Order: sequence, then structure tokens, then C-alpha cells
Amino acid sequence: MTTHPPFKKALVTGAAGELGNELCRNLVAKGTSIVALDINREGLEALADKFGDKAHIDTYVEDMCDHESLEVRLLE
Repeated sequence: MTTHPPFKKALVTGAAGELGNELCRNLVAKGTSIVALDINREGLEALADKFGDKAHIDTYVEDMCDHESLEVRLLE
């Protein structure tokens, strides 16, 4: 099995969900900074609280179906 160097930053969509949360946990454990997107504000807040100061997580409430808003967010 090949090991890859950790990513510096990762964009995780659906980060407030079960799968997204687990992906964030794994990435943070490898030292990756997270840009977390989800439509669920409370879930994103819980995600940020879960890691506290142990990780760099930027959370954004976004609807992946709103392409114009998403494009603006990604170009920031």
C-alpha cells in the first residue's frame, strides 16, 4: 500500500453529515486544514466545536445546488 503525503488543505462538501464528519476527522488527524461546506449551519457549528483549537476549519453554509453562490464562495 502506497502512503501519500498529507494534503495541506481540503474542501469537504456535506461536512456536517456523518460521512463528511468522518472525512474531516481523518484529514485533521493528518494535519490537513479543512474548508467545510454544508447547508446545515448547526451541524457545521458542531463540527467546528468538536475540533476546537486542535484543527484549522473554515465553515461555510452553502447549498451545493446554488451554483452562482458556490462559484462566488470558491473564488474568494
